[in-house]
Amino acid sequence: MPLLSWPPSCFPAKERAAKECSVSERTFADWRAAGKVRFYKVGRRVLIKPSELQEDLTKFRRQRMPKRRMRRLNGRLESGS
Repeated sequence: MPLLSWPPSCFPAKERAAKECSVSERTFADWRAAGKVRFYKVGRRVLIKPSELQEDLTKFRRQRMPKRRMRRLNGRLESGS
């Protein structure tokens, strides 16, 4: 389906999408640059499809690194100390 067949109102602005994700606009921009969040760029506008945003967030939030303490404990358990 071509991008322009969707009404532009279904795409939240990057500022609104960042607010809905409870992160700063800078963090959201970093996620886009790292490829964690899919987006479409038409001219200078950044368009984000809400369903894809939800998919991307659930996908990469599951991949979070464990906290430092847990990584350390797992490392100690594996080494046998």
